[in-house]
Amino acid sequence: MTSRELLAEISRCPDDDAPRLAYADAVERVEPEYAELVRLQIARATEERERGTRRASPSGRERELLRAHEAEWTRYIQKYVRPAASDPGAGFERGFVAFVRMEPENFVALGPRLFDMAPVQHADLYGGSAPVRPLFDAPGLARLDSLSLRGAGLDDDDAIALAASPHLARASWLDLGENRIGNRGVEALAASPIMANKVIVRMDGNPGDPTDVPHYDYDGSVADLTVSPLADELEAKLGRRIAWFHHTSRAPDRFHARWIRP
Repeated sequence: MTSRELLAEISRCPDDDAPRLAYADAVERVEPEYAELVRLQIARATEERERGTRRASPSGRERELLRAHEAEWTRYIQKYVRPAASDPGAGFERGFVAFVRMEPENFVALGPRLFDMAPVQHADLYGGSAPVRPLFDAPGLARLDSLSLRGAGLDDDDAIALAASPHLARASWLDLGENRIGNRGVEALAASPIMANKVIVRMDGNPGDPTDVPHYDYDGSVADLTVSPLADELEAKLGRRIAWFHHTSRAPDRFHARWIRP
């Protein structure tokens, strides 16, 4: 395959490392440092998955390559993303842009073109001027392993619409913090079949927050937990334990949550 054909294959099969490694081989002569990044990140991801690691631990060389080249290697997608002070609004996983930060309406408008540009599997979507709810009908959400809608202005009706979106069945990590979701929206989320695989759902900063609040000891260990009365009420009503209500000391980051069973 040509490098262009390999890029198309990577987009079609983002979970498969074989075309990524083949792409590294194809571009090694002209882009040796990029080929090195691809191999380094795939090797690390494979090792972390096999060891059950829950947090990314990039090597010094990986960080060095990104410091030197990240702006150049993300240049093609820059006009679509929202840079922040600490990063360019796009991030790498397994050698390719896998994370983007953008307005929800931009994600909807780009549609399949976004995934033709990069094998995106993680997104922060906020800060737009249009209503958020049309996002929940976007087929591109089905490609995501993690999604943050922190501070996106979601209310109970938005949470109910999100809970009904079949496109969010894959994602196992959600950040819904700092919104306006109350008990009605939380109940819809807790009862939704698409939430059954969720390992992490952040709800802090909402009027309805069913998640445990940890209290830490002087050495950083968890001394106690405050359990939400809402969690007790909903679990009794639904007749089952809701995994994402409950604190775990080994919570995975967004890039590792898909490998953890709730």
